[in-house]
Amino acid sequence: MIEPTDLLAELLDESPEEIQTPLAQPTPVNVAAKTMPTKRRQPEISPGNLELMAFLAKFPGATLEAMSMLQVRQANPFHKAGTLRAIGGVEATLKKLRRMGILTWHRDPAAQENYYSITSEGLEILGSTGYDTAPIATLQGVAKTRAAHFSAIAQVAAQLYSPAGFFKNLLGIAPLSLDALVSEKEMRSAFEPVKSALREAKKKGQPSEFGPLRTATMEARFEQVAQGQMALGDVLEAEPMLWTLGFKPYENSILKPIHQPDLAARIPSNGDEIRSANLLIEVELSKKSWQEYESILATLAAELREGLTYGRAIYFTIGTQIPTLLKKVDAAGNHGLISSGKLLILPLKHRDGTPYAENRRINLA
Repeated sequence: MIEPTDLLAELLDESPEEIQTPLAQPTPVNVAAKTMPTKRRQPEISPGNLELMAFLAKFPGATLEAMSMLQVRQANPFHKAGTLRAIGGVEATLKKLRRMGILTWHRDPAAQENYYSITSEGLEILGSTGYDTAPIATLQGVAKTRAAHFSAIAQVAAQLYSPAGFFKNLLGIAPLSLDALVSEKEMRSAFEPVKSALREAKKKGQPSEFGPLRTATMEARFEQVAQGQMALGDVLEAEPMLWTLGFKPYENSILKPIHQPDLAARIPSNGDEIRSANLLIEVELSKKSWQEYESILATLAAELREGLTYGRAIYFTIGTQIPTLLKKVDAAGNHGLISSGKLLILPLKHRDGTPYAENRRINLA
């Protein structure tokens, strides 16, 4: 018999792995003591740079390429308005912000990439300008082995956010606001009080499983929607724990008692239908086992059957092995997720539309 509350700490453990990520520190500026002000003033940041900082604070690990997809050019004699900013120009902006101590990066020599991160000073500036910094994170303490995954999630988030409309035709959605993108960190923050309450309930011998609690909460809220007492778009605002999936564990069940996707996207629903259009997104760089995908796809099938929190799921992958295995598991489980369009499998792509390479083989010089 599965004890779900024993899984809470294991599945939602945020402690870093053994290898820690040292962040590059901004170069200190030597200033004579007599010229130092008695009180440090925060630098003035342009709205455009605040936008870059806010995205990076929500999705640490973004690369220069991801950051270059967030903004478009202003009209000038050399370029039309509305085209993405040049990568070189964005790089110059990020270097300037690093010199100011607002952001920094971790260099991955194997991937030959800089993974950017906001600094504590950058978070302080965001907080002072009205941004909610509670669910925001930096790369400090993140295991090096997870940095590439963080980066890939940020790549997808940047394309969903980008004014270039990367998914306008493919998914039929316009560019999303930053508030419409729900990071895994936000899901964990929303789930934390629920986790604590379930642990206390278990100590008192009371029901302590997340699945039944989530189901009851969902049913109650959507009954309010059906009765016209609440707008559909307000349900997840009122109950953010619903972003986390969970089903009642029972003997021989393969449904996951707790599952948080890599990313979620709030999508406005069509008409008055009480069915969600929100996206559940997984970014998969490494292939899992058949059994793991059996459990995940069964959980997705159960979740999307009701369609109250999520309307579709998307796997962003690299190469052909993961898509092939997902298709086999979906067929073997008779879920019909792919054939019904409820599950899409898409390649992870660069800014120019070329797919990510697997880069799993050593290439000796």
